[in-house]
Amino acid sequence: MVGFKDFLVYPSFYSLAFGGIILLIVFVLFFKNYNTIVNLSSYQLISLLCVISIAIGNHGVLHALFETKNKPNLNLLSLHI
Repeated sequence: MVGFKDFLVYPSFYSLAFGGIILLIVFVLFFKNYNTIVNLSSYQLISLLCVISIAIGNHGVLHALFETKNKPNLNLLSLHI
């Protein structure tokens, strides 16, 4: 059976985890400063949304690559810690 400790040897796992933490911080800051973000100019708002969409897309690609490269068809919620 595959355990959580088996994933700790993959650098891609750390990259995925670090990216997820950064995305979580971005979302918290986004909602915390929502009134400021709404008042941005159109160009700044489009730029901000493009950067956020690139970060989310990159994180999704990392999920797909991590699952196919390391353990295909693995449900990460069923791991034994």
